[in-house]
Amino acid sequence: MMPCGVCSRPYGDGMTGLEPEVQRWRTWLTGYADSLPKLDGESGLEFCESATLVFANELKDHVPEMDTVAELIVVGIGIAVRAAGAEAYVDVHRPRADIEHILRDGLDEIYRDSETWTSGDLRDDAYAATREIYEQTLEHQKAKVAGAIPEERLKSAPYLDFDELLAAQGSETRMTIFRLAQYLSPELLAFMLNVSAGAVYDHIPTDIQRDVIAELASMLGSLSGESSSDAVFDALLRYDPSLHTSRATQLHIKCGGVRPTVVDDGSLTAALQTVAMDLIGTRLRGSSSGSSLMNSLQQHPLHRQLIERVMGEDEPIAELFRKATAGDEEIDEHERERRYLYLANVIAHWTDGSGGSVDIRDIPEHILASLNLSTDTNDGVLQSVCDAVKDSVALARTLVTGEVATTVALVGLANVTLGDDVSSIDLPGMCIRRPSPFEKSAVPFVSDATAVVEIETALRLTDVKIQSSFPNDDNMERLQEFAAENDRLKVHREEMQKISQNIAERILQMRFAMALASQQRRLIGPIWLYTVHRNPLTGWGGNSLRPSTAEVSSTFSAQVIDQITAARIAKYCVPTSSLHQSLRIGRDRILRALAERNDPIDSFIDFVIAWESLVGSSENTSYVVSGTMSLLLAPDDEVKRKELFTQIRDLYNNRSGLVHGTLGLDISTKKFKMADVKKYAEASGRLAIDTFKKVLARPELLNLSAQERSRMVMLGFTM
Repeated sequence: MMPCGVCSRPYGDGMTGLEPEVQRWRTWLTGYADSLPKLDGESGLEFCESATLVFANELKDHVPEMDTVAELIVVGIGIAVRAAGAEAYVDVHRPRADIEHILRDGLDEIYRDSETWTSGDLRDDAYAATREIYEQTLEHQKAKVAGAIPEERLKSAPYLDFDELLAAQGSETRMTIFRLAQYLSPELLAFMLNVSAGAVYDHIPTDIQRDVIAELASMLGSLSGESSSDAVFDALLRYDPSLHTSRATQLHIKCGGVRPTVVDDGSLTAALQTVAMDLIGTRLRGSSSGSSLMNSLQQHPLHRQLIERVMGEDEPIAELFRKATAGDEEIDEHERERRYLYLANVIAHWTDGSGGSVDIRDIPEHILASLNLSTDTNDGVLQSVCDAVKDSVALARTLVTGEVATTVALVGLANVTLGDDVSSIDLPGMCIRRPSPFEKSAVPFVSDATAVVEIETALRLTDVKIQSSFPNDDNMERLQEFAAENDRLKVHREEMQKISQNIAERILQMRFAMALASQQRRLIGPIWLYTVHRNPLTGWGGNSLRPSTAEVSSTFSAQVIDQITAARIAKYCVPTSSLHQSLRIGRDRILRALAERNDPIDSFIDFVIAWESLVGSSENTSYVVSGTMSLLLAPDDEVKRKELFTQIRDLYNNRSGLVHGTLGLDISTKKFKMADVKKYAEASGRLAIDTFKKVLARPELLNLSAQERSRMVMLGFTM
């Protein structure tokens, strides 16, 4: 490997006259980079931990001195170490050479930056800007690896000291935990050890937990071969008669988890609660958890009883199938009795727009698969499972009656995460939270989300009929059947559209509240990933929506929502469906620029279009927009208003030049450089958001067109 810039410099090069602390850290940085090939560790992860320990050891006696070049160097080294560690933790099989190269590049960049810092006095504003860049880099690293590195392991400071942790865990135990988590999934391992999913890597195991870790490691070692994966998961997740539960649940209880007592009163709920506690580990397995649940359920000794209890005379859920049979006029009495006895499949349609075949034998699996579990993997989880079963059965029984039931739609977001100090954000009819460990693998699409929003929504059964046992080969008859079914559903179309539009509008409302809550220079671009509807009779996924891959992108870096931002989101989360058309256009353009563009030019253009929708004019647009926005944003500060007017006018003219081809990659001016387009996008976005908030704060501006609004601001009347 060719030496990087750090290693190619002698210690004393360029250091004459530097402050002693600056010189010491630059010398240490060079020696640190030179020592990387000699550090212990065969894998990238092992190497990274060795590198972290070396840095942590150097920091033991370090006293931070803010606003100094030396401190910037220290923070920068910490950033480089974290970046390499993040890459290693995301993929524990990443070769050491790759991780070493990442760390070496990071150290080289810090060394080069330090040359700039030491070339002259570092102004306070330059120091603050550099620190802010570092903070944003840390947040970006957090968001990037949120799915692989639990937030509890991401320290807010760059000073990493794992000495005490490693001493308490033991290096061999720590590496075993990493191997088990990689093989099984961090969430499943956390459940069996009865620890939080976010603490599985960094908890200090008890003696019992160490025994469980050793038992699991031995199991992985003994079950070798091509089918070892299935064999391991079968041994852990399926019901074991000798244990009277699954091994995963047994280990959870062994490590201190509490299993509530369920009295079998012959009800469907009691049987489902028992089975759910036995098989809940299947929801933590990984991408194949759906098929894992089905296979494990079929082999559970209560499986047959579950089906019999669903079919019971006194079970309300069976009414769905009896209702379909009784309402089919083409079935004679003898056939109706036979269909009732065997409860044939039915075709059911729902107000969320979904519809399809329902087999009564699949109802237990659907109920278990759709359990709404937002809990963690440690203490109390089995009680939460029992409560979720009770809730799902009650919801299913309400749905079969044809009455309106309240359920939830899960909305997945990316590019935004909740900070350690924010457990959830409660909004009217909505709740923003972290994805649950029990959702990441079991609910469609959730594994891609960094935040989940629960939205209360209505759901009702609109139509149910017997499913034909024999396919109709006559194309004309099939067309007639389709037309007849379409006619039956027409009466419910308005209700279905209302529910769909309501959810879509509330998603916009919530995402726009996040955008308005953006802190200065940190724009929040919440990317919508999917909407998944919950129906315990069909499982998750009914009428689920997901954008194309091309739409899932953002020009802006991921942001972490702290308590201040969370409070702002709650403040700005107000209904937006009644906004004037001009404001709705502005809202949509702002969201598109923040969360649906991967090119800063497109974001820049969208933001300026949002300006025009807020305070545009058909004549002298640049002047009117610049004047109105500057007056809204600085009504009592003439100096600030002049600065804003110039800034907005220049940005507007740059946008116009890009759109009309007078500016571009090969066409620059004193006020426009293609390399600065990202800055233009950020500035125009900040201005768009601030202007929108000013408009919302003035009721007299809400129900006006853009042109009327600009006149009202500038002249005090609309003409």
